[in-house]
Amino acid sequence: MKKYIKENQVYTVQEGSELEVQLIADGFEELVKDTKSDLSKLKIKELVEIAQAHGLEVPNNAKKPEVLELLESNGVTIDE
Repeated sequence: MKKYIKENQVYTVQEGSELEVQLIADGFEELVKDTKSDLSKLKIKELVEIAQAHGLEVPNNAKKPEVLELLESNGVTIDE
C-alpha cells in the first residue's frame, strides 16, 4: 500500500492499481515516511525484538547501527 498526497487530501492505494495511476495523473505525490529516523529513535532492545519478530537473526553482540542496517536492508518499518 502507498499513500499519496495533494494539498490536504491523502489517499492510501494498492501499488499498481488503476487508482494509483489516476492519482499520479491528477498531480498527487507519493507520501514517503522516513522510517530510518523512526527506527533510530528506538532502544537496541526494541530493535532486536522487532528484528526477531520478523524472523531476522541478530548476533548477541550486535550494536545499534548494525541492527538498524539489518532492519532497513530487509525492508522492516516501524509500523509493521
